[in-house]
Amino acid sequence: MSGYIGPSPVPQAVMHDEVFTATSAQTTFATAGYTVGYIQVYQNGVLLTNTSDYTATNGSDVVLGTGATTSDIIRAISFVPFQAVDQTFTGTTTVDVLVVSGTVDGRDVATDGTKLDGIEALADVTDAANVSAAGGLLNIVEDTTPQLGGVLDPNGFSINEEHVSIGTGVTVDCAAGNVVESAPSASPTYVFSTPPTTGTAFGFTLEITPSATVTITWPASVDWAGGAAPASPASGVKDIYAFFTHDAGTTWFGFLVGAAMA
Repeated sequence: MSGYIGPSPVPQAVMHDEVFTATSAQTTFATAGYTVGYIQVYQNGVLLTNTSDYTATNGSDVVLGTGATTSDIIRAISFVPFQAVDQTFTGTTTVDVLVVSGTVDGRDVATDGTKLDGIEALADVTDAANVSAAGGLLNIVEDTTPQLGGVLDPNGFSINEEHVSIGTGVTVDCAAGNVVESAPSASPTYVFSTPPTTGTAFGFTLEITPSATVTITWPASVDWAGGAAPASPASGVKDIYAFFTHDAGTTWFGFLVGAAMA
């Protein structure tokens, strides 16, 4: 089937050939089926004329206008029509010129083709003119010294410092701030409240300047560097501590970051 484009028809041919030997005065010959308008009928090798020599209108029978003679050879050649519209092709299909008016796999071939037309054969894809013609970008260079300008969008994350003072109080509210000043006048038992949920890291610094001689009691959840809590600051002396957690305060890692600060 040289030149045929499209899925294989059923049966595996575009032509079906049937031969009948007539009986005396026989007019009707039952074929295996045909598509009306796609059939040729021969009598003893002579091509008959449709409607005047025979009729073939019901898709199965060929009816002669004049009864045949005994042993006449009646040949019916029917053709299976097909078209290449809305077909699915498998294997390798070779086409000399393919014109597409719509899309191929969702791509607008006409638009993409215009871009490709701007690129010469064997084009250098590092050439700015070629890349621009194809609608691409070139010269994307890594910035090793980036600088921020304008408004930084943290995409839902918090990058800030909130300075709060709890005075002689003992509750450090994590939701209120992350730089906390405390000035206890008696021995405090600190409480760290409202940390973020598990999976969100949070830290704060705590500046303690007692106005009297005190002994600090820390939350049991604090895991101190070195394994033991540092000594409490003397009256009027500022010590600075840092704490952070990533499991909603189940464990607070604690550090003395500055002792007897001015």
